[in-house]
Amino acid sequence: MNQLLKVRREKLENLQAEGRDPFAVTKYDVSHHSVEIKENYESLEDKEVTIAGRMMFKRVMGKASFANIQDLQGKIQVYVA
Repeated sequence: MNQLLKVRREKLENLQAEGRDPFAVTKYDVSHHSVEIKENYESLEDKEVTIAGRMMFKRVMGKASFANIQDLQGKIQVYVA
């Protein structure tokens, strides 16, 4: 076994000894998908929605940030201040 695999297995053993399982399945309540938000923007404006997906990229511009989130149905750009 090479050195990299030894280090990774040691880290895994340490996490498991602390009671933290890195392979545990976690659930996140998703209210809408990206396509639904874009299609129903007028009715969803000023309401809280939750999406889950992969952050494809982000741009930080001072106090404002932009990110593209890709979920199962498409992509959406978010603005964070």
